[in-house]
Amino acid sequence: MEKADSAIDRFTAEGTLKASMFKTIEKVLLLHEVELFSLALTEHLSELAAVCQVREVPTGKVLFEEDDPCSKLLVLVEGRVRLGQGGNARQASTVSSLDEWAFLAEAAHSCRAEALEDSVLLEISFEDLSDILTAEPELCLALLRYTARQGLKTIGKVSAEQHLAKRDL
Repeated sequence: MEKADSAIDRFTAEGTLKASMFKTIEKVLLLHEVELFSLALTEHLSELAAVCQVREVPTGKVLFEEDDPCSKLLVLVEGRVRLGQGGNARQASTVSSLDEWAFLAEAAHSCRAEALEDSVLLEISFEDLSDILTAEPELCLALLRYTARQGLKTIGKVSAEQHLAKRDL
């Protein structure tokens, strides 16, 4: 997170990032901090950074509604975003992707997202990611490994919970 923080610090004016000041290298540093891209090589992140757009959103802006089509990956760089509504709502942390599973599955959004304060996002279209994955199979494998590891974590958690439930019988 330190690299991303220094990228943010260098481009902060009175606490607010200016979207127009982002350069590819800063985008690479930020993408490197996103768990989804944690296994990707820097050269692949450079290609992603070159196609991602920077988007500034004001407080109260709804980024997407539950069941809206998900065609763009959004990465929260600065600000706060609420995911979900009511008792199931949670806040996204900075330098994290929003609803990445819906994006990867080309599915509808699983929740609503609303900016709780002025925020800055990186935005990658599914089409752009698909083009890069077609040209860079190593990036495709990195995302597959990440997805498999997340699946194993989920299975492990479920297995552990099932084991504990059986033990308590």
